Amino acid sequence: MSISLVLLAHSVPTNQWNRFVWKVIGNGDLGVSIFFVISGFLITSLLLKEHSKTGQISLRAFYMRRAFRILPPFYAFLFILMLLRTVDLLDFSLQGWTSAFVFLRDYWTSPDWWTGHTWSLSIEEQFYFLWPACLALAGLAKSGKIAVALIVASPAVRVVCHLLLPNVGWQEQLMFHMRMDSLMIGCAVALFYEHLQFKWRWIAPAAIFLFVLSPYLRTRFHGYYLLPFGYSLDNLAIAYLLLYVVRNPDSVFGRVFNCAAVAHVGVISYSLYLWQQFFLGRLHFPSGVIGAFCAAELSWRIIEKPALRLRDKVIARPELAAVV
Repeated sequence: MSISLVLLAHSVPTNQWNRFVWKVIGNGDLGVSIFFVISGFLITSLLLKEHSKTGQISLRAFYMRRAFRILPPFYAFLFILMLLRTVDLLDFSLQGWTSAFVFLRDYWTSPDWWTGHTWSLSIEEQFYFLWPACLALAGLAKSGKIAVALIVASPAVRVVCHLLLPNVGWQEQLMFHMRMDSLMIGCAVALFYEHLQFKWRWIAPAAIFLFVLSPYLRTRFHGYYLLPFGYSLDNLAIAYLLLYVVRNPDSVFGRVFNCAAVAHVGVISYSLYLWQQFFLGRLHFPSGVIGAFCAAELSWRIIEKPALRLRDKVIARPELAAVV
């Protein structure tokens, strides 16, 4: 779902249809929020499973798993970009490439397209660095309180940041501290999963709000809606729909998301995320989407799968080598 919204936002040209898509169907920024919530939930669920089995969380094993999963396809992508720049087939700033390389693209910005999308990966990596350490060092109970506190504080943090940094513009929405509640609400759902109540009658309103009303409000009111209210309300709706799918795997939506084709898109979604920017920046729809899928499939087969096999051999505790 999240990668499809990103592909849609990057491939549809700016015209009346694009504005319709933006307001009614959704947009790439919403897709990123969905990804963050799901990521927070999955990472925390895996860490909780490890804690339940072993009584602790191994930060070394976690960071090694993430390094083998994230770094090989990402640095291969950056290497190819630099190679194309060297032979004058691409033009981009070294600042943007470097900030992406060190996962600071959300704060150390640069106005170039080719690595612009890595702001979300930078946020994700910063989350990987901080949250498992919080769980391991502060404990599960305190970490739950920290997650809730960050969720509650996020609207005020966004507004204050906007007032203190008026010249940053829309790029302020790409910073870790502006989007941390998307990750934290996924973490909170995992931590309090057994205690959360679920009511069927709120499924349709949550979906209508997320994919119809909220995209319209963000287009109509921009930051006046997004910063104090929009992101927080979106995150709540995403978390509710996620809870529904997880608790009802045999439902229509559960079967759709678990079918072989959709599951495979999920498998290659990381490389698809990396390469869609390159192809959609050079080719029109649908050629750009086809190119992105082909590149993602190649990346999965020749880079990611071998890296994951090597990871399982290197990590001393293979039972912890879960693929996310």
